[in-house]
Amino acid sequence: EKGIWDKDITSDKVKYLTGIHNLFTRTKDVPGHIIELGAGGGRNAVIFGNLIKLYNLSNAKKYFGFDTFKGYPKDVLQKNPDFEKNNPDIFETVNLKLLNEGLKDQCKIIKGELPKSLDDFFNSKDKFRKEYLKISIVYIDCNDYNTAINSLEALYPYFSKGCILAVDENTIGGETKALEEFCNQKNLNFKNGDFNGIISSYTKI
Repeated sequence: EKGIWDKDITSDKVKYLTGIHNLFTRTKDVPGHIIELGAGGGRNAVIFGNLIKLYNLSNAKKYFGFDTFKGYPKDVLQKNPDFEKNNPDIFETVNLKLLNEGLKDQCKIIKGELPKSLDDFFNSKDKFRKEYLKISIVYIDCNDYNTAINSLEALYPYFSKGCILAVDENTIGGETKALEEFCNQKNLNFKNGDFNGIISSYTKI
């Protein structure tokens, strides 16, 4: 019988899914939402959104994904000439994906340049009152050092006890450096590995 299993299921994909699932289950009882810095094409939005539904946490947790959805800002490209340029705008495509997957109640994507888009998010009264905002996961996949560390500083007041900050970076670079420096500044333990090797470095608040 034909179905989804006819599509290309690889060991790497299973490893990725179980790694993200492990991250989610370690924090599912931690109060707060999931923040992704660099939501890209929405892969993690779909995974986290489905996990929120699977564990019946839709009333307690949401996924918020931040990205320009059209490639890196000019200042980031100037500092990182090896980054890919001229990406098409995929904001509406990702929004449609979440709608088709039935995840619009669990997931929201926010378009703009970090960390300014975080400030806009905090001050948007139609979503929540920021004095009550709690965060259980920060998933960092924006590649740029300045973007990562400035965003972590902006998010810091909202971390719940037990919150995990995780970096998705196969090649050691800007995100890893940002998290390591942030851990040093805040007296947190900077850890490598774990989560099936999907998450290269992380810390627990």
